[in-house]
Amino acid sequence: MASLMEEERQNMDDIMALDLDAHRERARRETEEFIEKVSPARSRASASPYGSPSPARDVGADASYNFLTIEPTFTVLDWGLAQPILEEFVVKTRTERGCLYYGWTRCDDKLFCREAYADANAVLAHLENVGPCIDALLKSAAKLDRIAIHGPQGELDKVKPATAALGTQYFAVHSGFANLSEIRGTPGSWRQDMCQIMPHFTLKDTAAALPIMKTFVDRTRTEAGCLYYGWTMCGNKLVCRETYKNGAAVLAHLQNVDSCIKQLLDGPATLDEISIHGPEFELEKVKPATAALGTKYFKWHGAQA
Repeated sequence: MASLMEEERQNMDDIMALDLDAHRERARRETEEFIEKVSPARSRASASPYGSPSPARDVGADASYNFLTIEPTFTVLDWGLAQPILEEFVVKTRTERGCLYYGWTRCDDKLFCREAYADANAVLAHLENVGPCIDALLKSAAKLDRIAIHGPQGELDKVKPATAALGTQYFAVHSGFANLSEIRGTPGSWRQDMCQIMPHFTLKDTAAALPIMKTFVDRTRTEAGCLYYGWTMCGNKLVCRETYKNGAAVLAHLQNVDSCIKQLLDGPATLDEISIHGPEFELEKVKPATAALGTKYFKWHGAQA
């Protein structure tokens, strides 16, 4: 009897191992297909015989940086009402193949949604998917303070009809790069220590700012801890869209571009606001080096997708 039970247990272990291998292989294939979709080969990004970028690709931005991010900020009026709705947002968004990452961060009564999508179609699919959740959240649990969408101009134009009524600001990609495989990993996985910096500037002298912005990007490309980095613009408003593997990578970046920060703020631009989003234990690591800027710290709230 003991021998039969041991044989049956071994058979079950073999079946579970096969199922796990199949799941991993399926996840690997899906990830490769997803990355191929949002990070096309550079040979396809430039259609001109003279080597100039095609209209689909913004000048100065790698093809990998041409994804879209939505940045909504809310004031929560009732956390008890809001919490189950926030959880439903995450559950629904997990089903979307066009989503790069998704989750909530919180600073006092302020709530922020960190979310990125492969393209405009993925944004529109997401809005349709979570439409009832948006209605439920805004009914009495929270109010929308502001919302911005960042991405290539051509993709922004596609999402405007469905998002303009919210008072959305649209920031077109100017320059940047991304390591998408590092951001997404495999379907269902999540970087448990990822940190996002969101500085907003007003440009005073765009001509003087442009070469400094280029130096920022060039220097940041050398950083192993950077997941994506670059600039988006809306009129004279400038945003740095940037994310790092953890708090240590944030600190390494700040040291690397310290002279660039000083140059940018010494006339060409003013810093309007800055926030850092991430798990609380990583935020604690960066506070000593960033608090003097008036930084707001948004810690992760609930599950991420």
